[in-house]
Amino acid sequence: SVVVPLFLQLCGDGVAEVRDEAARSTAKVLRAAAPELFIDPGLGEGSSGSLAGSKPPLLAATSRLVRHLIRTFARGRTFRGRMTYIRMCDSVIRESPLHVFTDLFVRSL
Repeated sequence: SVVVPLFLQLCGDGVAEVRDEAARSTAKVLRAAAPELFIDPGLGEGSSGSLAGSKPPLLAATSRLVRHLIRTFARGRTFRGRMTYIRMCDSVIRESPLHVFTDLFVRSL
């Protein structure tokens, strides 16, 4: 997809307003790029409920994207990169299920 590379480029832009707007769209980009993240883990399939509470495995591309966000922004050398990560987290907290933030954006640090 063309959306993720464009998103990453905009998050690293030299203009603060561009970075901020891109970071605010993190949850929407994740929803488009990795819809499996937005499946409610509390909902099981089947009548036995054997899958209740289990999360679907992450696709390799999704894992790479999250690792890239953390490596580039959360652990970045610049203050502006770390601030971009904070804005990304804010987007995910506000617009995603809680498990997306806690499992991917906090645990990975």
